[in-house]
Amino acid sequence: PIIEVIFGMGSGTGGGKYASDQEGSGGGIGLGVKARPSAFIVIKEEEVELLSLHKPGSLEKLIEKFPEIMEKFPRKPGKREGKEEKKE
Repeated sequence: PIIEVIFGMGSGTGGGKYASDQEGSGGGIGLGVKARPSAFIVIKEEEVELLSLHKPGSLEKLIEKFPEIMEKFPRKPGKREGKEEKKE
């Protein structure tokens, strides 16, 4: 996946004087981070395709290619599909 990361920061300070001749001041800071997938690179044999998640219909294309993508990952030996072997 290609991930979009956005950082944001804000800060502020202030001070004032009350009618009773008292003074006050304060400050604050805030930070934020947002990360989200924006596209997937799909490699099938000699074909490379970029599927953007921001274009209409891209999610459907990704779902269609999901079985092909999963075939690329090796399965663990000793595991049966849907069930784990029990050891006694």
